[in-house]
Formats: sequence, C-alpha cells, structure tokens
Amino acid sequence: MTQRLTFTCAKAERAISQDLDGLLDCYDRRALRAHLHLCGACRRLEHTQRAQQSALRELADVSLPSTLWSFDPNAHV
Repeated sequence: MTQRLTFTCAKAERAISQDLDGLLDCYDRRALRAHLHLCGACRRLEHTQRAQQSALRELADVSLPSTLWSFDPNAHV
C-alpha cells in the first residue's frame, strides 16, 4: 500500500494525464494530490496541462468557415 501512496515525478506526470482524462481511482488521485502539494514542478505541469485541455475544448466549439467545408488537401493546384 505504501508504494501506491508515494508518487515519483515520472509517475505523477502519467497520473496527471490520467486524471485529466478521468481515469484515476480515488487512491491514486489522493496520492497525486499529495505529490502536487510537495512538488512545484509537477504542480506547474498540471496547471499547464489543464490550461491546454481547456483551450483545446474551446477550439472544438469553433465552427469552420463554409469556404473550408469543401477543402481537399489532396487536390493539386
């Protein structure tokens, strides 16, 4: 059980991604929070990844202009 409660930075990095995807169980989420409380580098990484995820979600809401609907990247000019 002790192994599960202690995260290295490498394990925390993977867990941050899993947490953002909603894939962490409550025990690993608790261990991640404990690690983030102690590690500024991982805290900054989590903040950056959350900001990127939020920005990408906002992009999904942007409609393509109608001029791009028929765009064919394989067409030769």
